[in-house]
Amino acid sequence: MIARLTTTAGLAATLALAAGTAQALLPPQYYEEARTSARDVLTIEISGVGKPSGDYGDCAVSGTVIEVERGSAFKVGQNATLQVACIAGPGSPPPGPRIWHDVSRLNGAKRLKAWTNGGAVARDQVELFGRR
Repeated sequence: MIARLTTTAGLAATLALAAGTAQALLPPQYYEEARTSARDVLTIEISGVGKPSGDYGDCAVSGTVIEVERGSAFKVGQNATLQVACIAGPGSPPPGPRIWHDVSRLNGAKRLKAWTNGGAVARDQVELFGRR
């Protein structure tokens, strides 16, 4: 049991650090469950990132699907746009369960892996890879 909690806590800490995010307020197992139960897991080659209307909100991250690990909602080669929680200004988002990503990191990333349900990102579970 201790090993499981340590692994789960380590996963949450790694996710928060890797994403350059504000601290998430849910216990780590909720984020782990979001990944495990997501209907679709895909990776896109990022071609564009929109900005939220204020200092924080959802950014539309667009690109071409280059890999589908699970699910049938996406096909390799199709264009996809995912809404990702992002921070674009000096303001701080309200405390809560969201995992916020800096818009400059989204703009600088080459690829985005996402865990989704019906095209909606599950509990903000995305990973960024590479540099554009």
